[in-house]
Amino acid sequence: MTISDERLAPCPFCGAPAELEHGSDHHGEWFNLGCSRHWGKNPDDRCVAGRLWYTETETPEAEAISAWNRRAAPAVPDGWRPSDDQIKRMVDRFLTWRLPDDFAPDGGITFQKIGNAGTTYEYTHEPVGTNLLTATQAEAMVRAMLAASPSPSEKE
Repeated sequence: MTISDERLAPCPFCGAPAELEHGSDHHGEWFNLGCSRHWGKNPDDRCVAGRLWYTETETPEAEAISAWNRRAAPAVPDGWRPSDDQIKRMVDRFLTWRLPDDFAPDGGITFQKIGNAGTTYEYTHEPVGTNLLTATQAEAMVRAMLAASPSPSEKE
């Protein structure tokens, strides 16, 4: 059984809530903990953080939780900047990202979640990315964000 547990810090990689799961199999009683996005249905939405597996006889649950809460995202090497191919992948991911169900456009933009409402041809819009930016504009946005982000040595 998987449960969210307030004792667990959020994932250090993506910020999603962490989960604690208990179960048993031919190895006996076990538990695992990790990012709630680790098992994502869509491979592109899965977090890189793993799930840590334990048996209570080898590692007490409290010790495992403490270890999870001390985890940190991997350090970015000083001066590292993404390649053009990596930036293109970021832009592609942004433009194809499925918008959350509760997104709310502003600035006079309207969105109707249900198309053909009240007819026999109703359907649900499930928008992805954005139609506000072209790929060229989205790339400029990503490059501007990266240019404004400090290197690890500048953060200290």
